[in-house]
Amino acid sequence: MTAENQHIPAIIKFMSYEPALGPLRLPKHNPLPDWLISGGESGGGARPLDPQWVRDIIADCRRKGVAPFHKQWGTYASNPLRGARHEHRRGQGHRQIWEGRRPG
Repeated sequence: MTAENQHIPAIIKFMSYEPALGPLRLPKHNPLPDWLISGGESGGGARPLDPQWVRDIIADCRRKGVAPFHKQWGTYASNPLRGARHEHRRGQGHRQIWEGRRPG
């Protein structure tokens, strides 16, 4: 049984998308959660998280009024912000990396 098939009497409803092991999109129709928590798998042998999965689900949340909280990238290799401190010092900022553009 999935959450879509249940009446859940709760004041705040949330969805946990962790560990994120594949793409996820919010449903086109209600019920929607109030809050979505996403995160990559951690620990030895953690499987990678594709940063685009996080971008897509956060975009869905913003369009539908769901509060997103991205907890962790999981593996270092999954983190699109790695090395961002150096790039930020050069004036490129984190936003360009987050949006998938390579700093110039």
